[in-house]
Amino acid sequence: MKQTKRFFGLIAAALLATSTWAQMTFTYSAQATESELADGSKLVQLASGTDLNEGFITGATVGGQAVDLSDINPNPATTFITDGEIETFVYGGKAYSFRFTTTQWFTAVIFADPEINMSGDDRPTNVSTTTTMTTWMNSIINMAESGKYAFDNYPIIPSPDLVICAGDMDEDDGDCKDISSMFNLLTAQGIPFITMFGNHDIKIAEHNSGTMLASASSTSHNLTSLNCIDGYKTTAQSNGIENLQNFTQTNGEFQMKPFTFTFKGVRFYIGQNYWFQTPYDYTLASVLGNCSLDACYPANDIISSLTTFVGEHKSEPSVWVQHYPINCADRWWLDQDGSGNSQAITGTDNHPTVTDRKNKYMDLITQTKNPYHFSGHNHVQAINNHTYNDVTFKDHVAPYFAAGGHAWMVLCNSKDGVVEVKSVTFNE
Repeated sequence: MKQTKRFFGLIAAALLATSTWAQMTFTYSAQATESELADGSKLVQLASGTDLNEGFITGATVGGQAVDLSDINPNPATTFITDGEIETFVYGGKAYSFRFTTTQWFTAVIFADPEINMSGDDRPTNVSTTTTMTTWMNSIINMAESGKYAFDNYPIIPSPDLVICAGDMDEDDGDCKDISSMFNLLTAQGIPFITMFGNHDIKIAEHNSGTMLASASSTSHNLTSLNCIDGYKTTAQSNGIENLQNFTQTNGEFQMKPFTFTFKGVRFYIGQNYWFQTPYDYTLASVLGNCSLDACYPANDIISSLTTFVGEHKSEPSVWVQHYPINCADRWWLDQDGSGNSQAITGTDNHPTVTDRKNKYMDLITQTKNPYHFSGHNHVQAINNHTYNDVTFKDHVAPYFAAGGHAWMVLCNSKDGVVEVKSVTFNE
């Protein structure tokens, strides 16, 4: 596990030499975890709900020797403690600095479109191979030790507490083989890792003569991708994510299964390709050779259950991730090919137009606390502002990971959710 490499902090300060600070140690009445911060102070992470002004410090040692709390100035047992701010204690003419917090802090790395081994004239910048990808994955794993990464507003040594891939995992027909070996480098270190469908990972999102491709071979490809995604969800639960819930509906044998989970108090909503992707009946599709009127269904139940879920979890800071950016070309929101052909569906689609879909999606996003959105697909980094329900939020479109390990480094805490987003490159 990489827990010993996780560092958190709030405000930079220059007080005394680091060597003098690390010699004082406290004991606590509540569960506590201590970490050294980049500015030399010591972070004390206490359980949520701990009262910082009720004598939670019960003892102290300096240089390994027990000392009376009343001999420390100010007395740690009676001092008013402000969550997250530096508290300086003096003993024997030396100062020791601490930050006490009940807020959980973590760094997420979000990238999109690794597209390993995908080539072609439309991808001249793709240099993603098993060799280059191994370098990039190891750079993520070792980001804390490298000293190359830092947030602008917080003195934190970033580490990969959570890693998310926003789709388009490998080449067409790659079936996740090569990319899984790369993702496994992360999970082998105990890092919670999440991935999802992109349009190249699910063939029902590609078209042929106006019908959705859903032959027996493409169904096999889709199931392989889904199993890959589900496998990483299972592993991530062992590595730290919590409260995982999939969204499905009764019609359609093949479900895209968008999902949600929490990590250190922050709610993540994972839309897969996007929240409106159609489930389909792969038995009928295989027989018919395409996703015809008899095989595809609107995602009404998924959107309805998501609406209910959001209404019950509005107080949780939120991060939304799907493959498509909110402002990407309209045809992607309608599953159309370049000629404007769409798949036929069984039943009434409650959100049939691009405007319907985007507005419903933004309505849900803006009902949650401090929402941030992340996406990929476009292969060009961008930050787009969107406003709905008088709430403005940002969609951070990820740079093209396949062009050199480009990604977003995201600082979060359990109180506010996302507090800083920074563009980084993991290419060495």
